[in-house]
Amino acid sequence: MNEDSSFNLRSTRSGFRRVAWTLVTLTALASSAFLLKTAWPSAVREEIQPYDFLDLEIVPLSMESPNFETKPRSVSLGTCVGQVLDASTWTSNLGLKVAAAVQECDPSNFGPGGTGSARTSNNLAAFCTRTILTVIRDVDQVARFMTVAAQTCKPVQNSNETACATAITSAVFAGTNLARFVAELTAFCDQPVINVHGFFPCANRLEALAWQFDSFASGVARSAQKCVPPGTPVNFGAGACTGEIAAASAYLASAGLYLTTAIDTNCQRVGNAPTSALRKRQQAQCARDILAFNRMLGLASAMFNEAAGHCSRLDTACGSSISFGATALVGAGEAAADMASFCSPSAGQQNSEQCARFTSSMTKLLFTAAGFATQANGQCKGKRLATNACGANTAKAIAGFGFLAENVARAARDCKNPGRDLTFFGCGQRIGFIGDAVDTSSRTIGAAIANCGFGNVVARSKPIPLRRRFFVP
Repeated sequence: MNEDSSFNLRSTRSGFRRVAWTLVTLTALASSAFLLKTAWPSAVREEIQPYDFLDLEIVPLSMESPNFETKPRSVSLGTCVGQVLDASTWTSNLGLKVAAAVQECDPSNFGPGGTGSARTSNNLAAFCTRTILTVIRDVDQVARFMTVAAQTCKPVQNSNETACATAITSAVFAGTNLARFVAELTAFCDQPVINVHGFFPCANRLEALAWQFDSFASGVARSAQKCVPPGTPVNFGAGACTGEIAAASAYLASAGLYLTTAIDTNCQRVGNAPTSALRKRQQAQCARDILAFNRMLGLASAMFNEAAGHCSRLDTACGSSISFGATALVGAGEAAADMASFCSPSAGQQNSEQCARFTSSMTKLLFTAAGFATQANGQCKGKRLATNACGANTAKAIAGFGFLAENVARAARDCKNPGRDLTFFGCGQRIGFIGDAVDTSSRTIGAAIANCGFGNVVARSKPIPLRRRFFVP
């Protein structure tokens, strides 16, 4: 075959290939145009134009939404199941709290003092008051759970009435909790307790009180908003803002007490410890106090962010999520310091129940941090996408299981012999917290199911807030 004929054959083959690829391309374009035309909403009748394809590409992710009707029923079902289970556990806790009231209002169960225990005759009124208040609080809490369950298990016609009832019971819950922690402050900030344990028990109760300022003010503001005729203007932000500023201030005060304990008590005792085991225990407690100080700064930052949003009506969700996530991460370090005290034989106070408690607590806090970090990832970009909601709710669900394991471990200690050990109150709290853990996991699993698999579309559920205990070791 000569050179010319070879060239002609190659040219012919190349021409056939070009024709074949042209036919395939035209067929694909025609098929795509047909599919787009048939799948396009019926309200749009005009022919597909080239620029329509460009429009599909440049739509911002935050504006995308599923091209079909979505009803995230799983969110309501998760809340329904969680609230019913939570109501059941807090109802079963009521009997224990009544027994605790009898126990903690009996003068014979309080000693003369001098041992560093807060349970002294001087503090009888404080312990008796806090227990009676928690009985009232728990009855209110059961009513709140059942109201929310009635609203989510089978949506009611007049949702305004149930929203009003939920807001009122939330305000009562926070108000009784506020009074309870004020009563406990008088006992745990008593000078004999400070002489032995430093300010740590006092700071711990002040930390718990701080959260209630925000909850109570928000509950009152929400009641004013929900319990008026529809359309009546009510400024929810002003009430919430006031509570959040008070909460942030209390957290800063608590941070100061934790730092004082670290400097004046536990870190100072490290060098004076007579044994290696005691030295390791003091080192762990010194680290715990410093980390608790930083955790309070994180919570104060979160509250100031929330206050800025409610006072100025700006979107501060990004800053709040970052602060809550950082707080939980520091709390995981705090739990690790407690693990060093109770899980290591060399520390001299190995305790399997406490070790299991703080190990589970660290798991809870790590996944809480992961949940808020994923949540912030979308909020800080100005997009509330399903993919972020999926990751955040999945992490929070695992945190709920960690909280469950933590309270099972604590119940193993507090419910072992509550009559002899005077722990009816603690046992009842653990039973109730187990219900809170199941409720959290149930609600976040429902929200995860609603969002996972949808990718970069608008999130199908709002972020689910977590209880105070998810930021405490």
